[in-house]
Amino acid sequence: METRKSSDESNRLMLQDDKGQELKLADLAGFTGTVHWAIVGSEHVSHRAQKLQALGQQAGAAGDHARALSLFSQAHEEAPEWPYPLYEAGYTHLLMGDLARAQHEYEAVERLAPRGFFTYKPELDCVRRESAGEFAPGTCHFYVAISNMPNSPEKRSLLEKLLERSPRLGPAWEKLAELLKDDDAKLAAIDKGLACMPDVQTRGTLLVNKALIFRRQGKLDQAISILQDLLLEPQTTLDVELTAKVALSQIQRHPSAG
Repeated sequence: METRKSSDESNRLMLQDDKGQELKLADLAGFTGTVHWAIVGSEHVSHRAQKLQALGQQAGAAGDHARALSLFSQAHEEAPEWPYPLYEAGYTHLLMGDLARAQHEYEAVERLAPRGFFTYKPELDCVRRESAGEFAPGTCHFYVAISNMPNSPEKRSLLEKLLERSPRLGPAWEKLAELLKDDDAKLAAIDKGLACMPDVQTRGTLLVNKALIFRRQGKLDQAISILQDLLLEPQTTLDVELTAKVALSQIQRHPSAG
């Protein structure tokens, strides 16, 4: 299988086993433990920036959005190449219903981390489409509130209600598919999500999940083809690249899902 190298060598995936030892892709073929991953950047983030970021998150969790935004701004000034404060600022603006400011912050994250950082890509895509009138006002705010809920019948019910109102919201189909028990129902939700022209991160996650279902159904060639194609696409995000690599390695070593 041919894979591509990251176009940004300062922003790469690091894989580790449970003992903290770094793993290479070749190691995954024979690895059966837990794989941990992180995005490694070339720039050191100062303790002060991390402290300001943590204080901002605490303020946001307490509902003090103004203080949170002030702290995220200070963290960004301290570490201008660190996407995290910008991401949290965008998320905070989204919670406050300010789509224009949310879009501004998320687009700053996009410039710093074009291959993904947390869930800014689905959120940015939702904000852009709501701003363009494709989704009803409040759709993105409602979606992010639901997406952070623990899996439960209530979460499924809220997602179904959201999708009745906004059936072209790809990330909501992704979240709903995770909650469904039957593989055929999961595939139907995944295909509906893929038909929505979702953002690249959502699309990649949907395809990985589709490949895993195909593996369970014994459709190994189709599963492998989906994963290999994802690994050859330049736009594949870092998190999707990792999950696709791990899934492909496990399928090739253990074709039966067990």
